[in-house]
Amino acid sequence: DADPSCALRWTSKAIVCPQISKSHGEMSFPVDAVLPPSSSQEDVFKELQPLVRSCCEGYNACVLAYGQTGSGKTYTMDGPPGGTGVTANTLNFIFELAHARRHSCDTTVSLSMYEIYQGFIVDLLADGARVAVSAYPGGLKAVEVRSAHDALSRYRRASGRRACAETKSNAQSSRSHCVAHITVTQVKIPGQEPEELEESQTSVGRILLVDLAGSERLKKS
Repeated sequence: DADPSCALRWTSKAIVCPQISKSHGEMSFPVDAVLPPSSSQEDVFKELQPLVRSCCEGYNACVLAYGQTGSGKTYTMDGPPGGTGVTANTLNFIFELAHARRHSCDTTVSLSMYEIYQGFIVDLLADGARVAVSAYPGGLKAVEVRSAHDALSRYRRASGRRACAETKSNAQSSRSHCVAHITVTQVKIPGQEPEELEESQTSVGRILLVDLAGSERLKKS
């Protein structure tokens, strides 16, 4: 049986690592929130919803799914078969908010998707076209999406082009970093004053949803 003193523990606001050697005692790392294994996809999105809302108010945000192969990164972002994950819940929320604001501003949502694999940036919406590697890759295809269903259809088709391989942990494992780049542009309708927008007539916010490859060394998995 495993020694319970070696198990990772958590509270609602901290992760506690056990003592790993005589010179390194128990360590506690404060976090904003800890979601236990019993948490639902709705619980996860509840924690992320303020970030998504800020994107709809002209700010930039990023969500990273990080962990070793088999830890559930893609499951968190995409959800179970027939269910919803972070990506679907984010898109649903953006379009619900756009609908609620339809009388005060016009909203346009666009989507770009790319993967970072073996030193290359691959545009997943342009049938795998490679673009120049840079901190802010240009030349990526951006498509305007009219609904959450439209955006998810494109997202799933693009996700199917990701580099995958069998590993010791998974029969089908993502071997690249995948980035869904969502841009929300809102333009005030003359005569209307939505409280959520800044004084300027146009508000542009972006959110990056990132499903990272396994954090371990490749040879380990």
